[in-house]
Amino acid sequence: MLVMALRLPRFPSTLFGGKTQQQQQQQKEVPKLFSWPKPSQFKPPLSLFFSPVTRTRIPNNNRTLLFPVSLATQQQLQTPSSDSQQQQEPIPDRTRLIAQNIPWTCSAQDIRSLFEKYGTVTDVELSMFNKFKNRGLAFVTMGSVEEALAALENLDSYELDGRVIKIEFSRSLKKKPSVTADSVKMYDVFVGNLAWKVTSSDLSEFFGGENGNALRAEVVYHTNPRRPAGYGFVSFSSKEEVEAAIANYDGKELMGRSIRLHLSKKDNARFERESKGDKFKEESVKVNDNEGPANNADEVSSEAE
Repeated sequence: MLVMALRLPRFPSTLFGGKTQQQQQQQKEVPKLFSWPKPSQFKPPLSLFFSPVTRTRIPNNNRTLLFPVSLATQQQLQTPSSDSQQQQEPIPDRTRLIAQNIPWTCSAQDIRSLFEKYGTVTDVELSMFNKFKNRGLAFVTMGSVEEALAALENLDSYELDGRVIKIEFSRSLKKKPSVTADSVKMYDVFVGNLAWKVTSSDLSEFFGGENGNALRAEVVYHTNPRRPAGYGFVSFSSKEEVEAAIANYDGKELMGRSIRLHLSKKDNARFERESKGDKFKEESVKVNDNEGPANNADEVSSEAE
């Protein structure tokens, strides 16, 4: 039996997608830029208590690097500065209204009933002159901004019991220091024999004219039924103004009747105390002035001896 063997020629391996020995040698000689150490068998095991971390991937050509970032750092970066700024800036309350020029006989319930036509009324503050008479000023707090706006649009310039009321939003959030009798010293002058038709406005205009400088004026009214009492009070800021008002206005005619003026009882006692105090100061100054030369003379005579 004849066996024939054929010898085929050798073809380079690159024709079939292989690598030459030179290329394989160059690949072995290329150093690795990044290598991770293998864990040692003698290292202690990792602790179960560790802080959670997040890993951020940063592309770098063909490799991916892992950088651990602590979550606590991210929480610290998110500072609540914007929230604190919003809390520091006060939000104006647009539900609080001020009603001016309301009738003096109106009660808080009357004001509430009027404003409840346009929404929920949460609070009514009525400034009172006495138990039965208000000062013509009220603060009304509505349930929402829309209800307050509706009440403002419908009740501003509204006629209530013959008086046109004025409604607007409460302007100031901070309370301004009010001028009271404690901050400004005032003296009340009694004004008697007033005509029945004289009002507080008439009295204020009469004493606040060219020769007057009254701070306020009020006519007293009886209650049940409400009628003028025939007298009132006018306030001034100094004793000199009180004396000038009594000298200039006592006996003058106001709406057909001659008025009578004198200090009120409480201010008359204070007026006398202050007058005595001024006299005492003047006398003490005079005594000190008189004692000065005498003491000097005694000192000179004692030195001469």
